[in-house]
Amino acid sequence: MQWNILWIKQKVVPSLASDTQADPLLLFEGKRLKILIVHPHIYPGGAEKAVVKLARNLVQLGNEVYVGTLSLDLRGMSEDAYGLNYITPDREILPIPPHNTISTLRRYFSELVLLRRLVRKAMRERRYDVINAHNFPAYWAVSSVHGAPLVWTCNEVLGTYRETRELSRRSQLFRNMFSIAKFFDELLVNRFISAIIANSFLTRSQVKERYGRDAYVAIPGVDAPSYTSIDRKDLLAFSSYDGLKILDVGSLTLPKNHHLVIGAAAALHNEGERVRLLIVGDGPLRDELNSRILKGSLRDSAQILARCSEEELNFLYRSSDVVVLPAIDQTFGLVPVEALASGTPTIVSKGSGVTKLIEGSRACLAVEPQLEPLVNALRFLIKNKESIKSEARTEAARIRSEFPWSNFAKKHLQVFEAASREGYH
Repeated sequence: MQWNILWIKQKVVPSLASDTQADPLLLFEGKRLKILIVHPHIYPGGAEKAVVKLARNLVQLGNEVYVGTLSLDLRGMSEDAYGLNYITPDREILPIPPHNTISTLRRYFSELVLLRRLVRKAMRERRYDVINAHNFPAYWAVSSVHGAPLVWTCNEVLGTYRETRELSRRSQLFRNMFSIAKFFDELLVNRFISAIIANSFLTRSQVKERYGRDAYVAIPGVDAPSYTSIDRKDLLAFSSYDGLKILDVGSLTLPKNHHLVIGAAAALHNEGERVRLLIVGDGPLRDELNSRILKGSLRDSAQILARCSEEELNFLYRSSDVVVLPAIDQTFGLVPVEALASGTPTIVSKGSGVTKLIEGSRACLAVEPQLEPLVNALRFLIKNKESIKSEARTEAARIRSEFPWSNFAKKHLQVFEAASREGYH
């Protein structure tokens, strides 16, 4: 199998390297690093957006950055995704949703082998100062690859999330294989990973519990407000609705709890409240959720959109009265932070990683991921709409000020430079 470096053209993004002398936070050691970021697939998703933003900001800080991945789908992503140095197979390997234990094991084993080949090929072609692995199985693939220190950006410790949660519940074979995987996971992380960067304080505590190691924390950032004009009729119709506009964003999988949002919106609708629900996402539960909408009281008041560009999603954030995300096992989640940065109140699950950032704010309510608490939170927002909206605008200014993507990259760069000085295992 052959590999190639894929250049995707766009307008040239000016380097910020010449401006770094004015900002002591950017000085670090002053050494230009050659960095290889490894992530299974790049497509419009939260973790993938973080990878792209990290790569772009590291380049702007004066570093030479490559992104190794098995497939690229940049449709709808911001222009930051274009113009980067991507290392991909000549024949891209698309992610295949797992349906059973065998297909799940086959998928992850295939990705592991192919990512490992990709990294080894990249290492033969040029020398890197540091390798930065992200989602599983990327950090497994880079383990024991000699030649550069390995830094893992951990969004979540190895566990049964999303599609694999249901497999774990019903398949003894999967549970047995997962127990073996956990053993090797702890072995590989503690033997080969030089440093760990967690995306939230919750993730850091999980890393400490699982591996007995401390992790740095780098909170993902948010973009500056975007006011691009939108001409999609379905989005404009949602924006102009004169009732309560509820937005729910995320992959259509069980842990995202979309059925709970549908149930809460239906409950308000049945009480006489004017409600419009828009769900943005795609996944294995699409038909089931559509059926639930069509058979219930929201058949004319709810809609699922499979895909939106980042500009369209920003428009929806600003247009909504509330963004609802009652997901479970959410170690961070960009959506609630992006919604808050747009000045829109949000509702999230208690215990999710984002709650640490918004403690004490009425603009982001944390509730148990159950129907009654969610309905009560929506009632509270309706009753106090103006005061909460005002507080959300104040919270937006704080979020944008404290969590720019440049800070996310600076924290990574500090860890990268320390790791490159210390060498590799």
